[in-house]
Amino acid sequence: MTLQLAINDMAYRVSFHQILLMALVPVLLLSCSHSSVEGPEADTDAVIGFSTISQELDSRSTGSILISDLNVVGSEIAVYGFHGSEQDFSGEIPVFETEGAKCVCYKSDGQGKSKWDYDYIGSDAASSGVDKVKWIRSDRYRFRAFYPYSLMSEVNNTSSAKVLQMRYSLMEHDSDLMVAYATRCPAEDHESVGPVELKFMHALSALKFIIKKENTNETESVKEFYLTGLHQFGGLYYFASDASNLKGDQTIMWIPGKADEDTFVHHWDSGDDATKYRKIEANGVSVYDDTGDKGGFVFAIPMNGEYEGKKWVDPLPSIYAH
Repeated sequence: MTLQLAINDMAYRVSFHQILLMALVPVLLLSCSHSSVEGPEADTDAVIGFSTISQELDSRSTGSILISDLNVVGSEIAVYGFHGSEQDFSGEIPVFETEGAKCVCYKSDGQGKSKWDYDYIGSDAASSGVDKVKWIRSDRYRFRAFYPYSLMSEVNNTSSAKVLQMRYSLMEHDSDLMVAYATRCPAEDHESVGPVELKFMHALSALKFIIKKENTNETESVKEFYLTGLHQFGGLYYFASDASNLKGDQTIMWIPGKADEDTFVHHWDSGDDATKYRKIEANGVSVYDDTGDKGGFVFAIPMNGEYEGKKWVDPLPSIYAH
């Protein structure tokens, strides 16, 4: 039996006893901004809104595509915002009620359309009669965001539009993790007071495992499959690559936790029920196709290693299947 591992844009065919894992290197990103009604007079009509775009992952060898479409009713993102008059976008006036994240949800407007929405309860909301933050056209804004909002409990409380710090565990979470950053100066940018576009990038490696038969004349099935040697948890830092250029590229940096060879990660087990074994068809079988709506992909913290002449930094992740 052979196993094919698809990681982002690359796939490698290896034998049952040989597996090569590569980490998805997160693409660096530039993004968005922040606002409040302190100081200069706020725009009387325009309110701060958001739109999203998410990165695609595809395996060219299998044709498989993982698209995290965030524009689905019920999706929630966490957005931090700062603004100020500083020319270098270093202002630190909170856009929302506090420096903390605002939950922004994709919801129906009741008239057949949907959009990203949030509730603002700042002291100025009651007087203006609007539950949204209004733009200050002359100010410069920066926004930092992550998906999903459900991971908010893992975020360090010092996080803000300046830097996002959070913990991610493969043992506790099996959700994609995406981040975004954007800046905006309504008086200068062509988008003016339009929705802030958050371009979300994947912060994790997306792995897909396809098992094939070496002898096509044999009938084979998969009973159990798991990974070991992966980082079980890690700390994510997402910040400006150049502290002097807050409009520029952003860095996704992982501080990995331990890689335990004795702990199973993404363990798939059919038990003793032979009817649940995954039969290996002519084109192979994707082990995790029955684990939800992720197209057979599972997530891992990016890591490196060394194997068969390929340079790695961390212990080689291994697989087990029978």
